[in-house]
Amino acid sequence: MPGSFAKTALFLHGLLSGSLIFSQLRTMLEQNLRVAILDMNNLVANRGVGYIQKMMAQYPQFGTIDTFEVRTAQELPDLSYDLYISSGGPGSPWELEGWSVDYFKLIDQLRAHNAKDNHKKYVFFICHSFQVACIYFHVGQVVPRMHESFGIWPCYLTDAALFDPLFRLLPQEFYIADFRKYQVVSPNQDVLAAMGAEVLAIEQLTKEPERAVMAIRFSNEMVGTQFHPEADEVGMEDYLLNDERRLKIIEVFGETCYNNMLHQVYAPDRIGHTYRTLLPNFIRQVIQNHMHAAVAVP
Repeated sequence: MPGSFAKTALFLHGLLSGSLIFSQLRTMLEQNLRVAILDMNNLVANRGVGYIQKMMAQYPQFGTIDTFEVRTAQELPDLSYDLYISSGGPGSPWELEGWSVDYFKLIDQLRAHNAKDNHKKYVFFICHSFQVACIYFHVGQVVPRMHESFGIWPCYLTDAALFDPLFRLLPQEFYIADFRKYQVVSPNQDVLAAMGAEVLAIEQLTKEPERAVMAIRFSNEMVGTQFHPEADEVGMEDYLLNDERRLKIIEVFGETCYNNMLHQVYAPDRIGHTYRTLLPNFIRQVIQNHMHAAVAVP
């Protein structure tokens, strides 16, 4: 009996030690994650990059959070990062000046890395970056809108989104912070199919000739949205209460539409739900996938 007890105690000690070692390994690996934020705002004052930085600061697994000013300073990260978030920005997505050569080269390098390495590099393209990515991948026509879109609007999942590990977490109709003078239309189904890419969301019915593409999964590791998933309720309320923007929205869409937007800022099923669902779950999936790759037996 004493011998059996000793063997049991030794076995439990081994289990606990193994669990402790794994826990320590997990902590060490997670805290070494690195994120590169690609600022596409061309030195124009914005809130988006600050929102992304604030969100990333909530994840202690990312021990390094670096920001690169892409379009003016032509700063770009190397391949030492685990996650790349490319922001929105002003102007035409066709203004592909000197910075775009190295930007597209970075996407080339990330794709080449992911094709051969189990430790994947993940990318999230937002708004202006989404349009630039669509130009790079040739997945649709990137054109000016007849009417600028700005404010809080509904957006709709496609059938493909119901099977997507990220977008299936959203309801079929979800709400977005949308600011754009350009749009992606006429998705090239042949190119998308050859890439294994999927259109995941489209905009509401508008006066535009065609409903725009609002989200695409370019690959298992690369996702993009036309809207701003980093926008939260406080930021949107500040945006809507700005006198210049308030008058502009009323002029274009009417006072009733403006009041509806303002009223729904803090509705639990509107942009707050999108803010707390999309980017956070993408980040969590990056963390989980990195952990699985780190502990996998070769």
